Amino acid sequence: MGRDYIRKEQKKAEIEKLLREEMRSTGIPETVLEDALRKLMDSAIRISPPEEESRFMEMIVMNSSARGGGRSTKPGNIRLDLGLLLETIAGGTLTLESINTWWTFPLALLMVLRSLSRNLSVQLTESDAVTIMAMWQAGINNGLIAKLADIKAHADLHAKKYGRNVLSPADILHSITNLVAIGSVTPIKGVADKWKVHEEIRFIYR
Repeated sequence: MGRDYIRKEQKKAEIEKLLREEMRSTGIPETVLEDALRKLMDSAIRISPPEEESRFMEMIVMNSSARGGGRSTKPGNIRLDLGLLLETIAGGTLTLESINTWWTFPLALLMVLRSLSRNLSVQLTESDAVTIMAMWQAGINNGLIAKLADIKAHADLHAKKYGRNVLSPADILHSITNLVAIGSVTPIKGVADKWKVHEEIRFIYR
């Protein structure tokens, strides 16, 4: 069984290119862009290579379909560690010199998630990054299940701390709709105002 490290590096380069474009679109200065990209890749994105499995040809061929012979490939994995990223940001250890835009990191990761999930029609903004952070903080002591009132309270704290616009409940619900669409949060069945925040999202590639 061999690992396809060449394909892994190709996929890593694809994601780095996507991240670079998305982070540039959020207004990160070119002077800190590569540093921001490296920190985000190191803290929140894990890529494992596909594995190639050898299989022996069957001695008795039942038909001409070639079943059971040749090689098969187990797909590689891309893991987006959203929970670790948010925890690192909240702890103040993931920062960029000269700019105070912490929300850039989760927004860029959400944009990568949007691309990998192929929901490109979802338009993501700073409000979505603030909302996912507020949801994570609201649910951190409750199995990452957050309710609207607590999400609003944490979003208000962010607005006050960073001098940003206050998000209304309607703004937050709009962002939650976007976050549900790209798979970073899931509604709790039977409850109107609670959502589960996913710490880790995985995709496969070949």
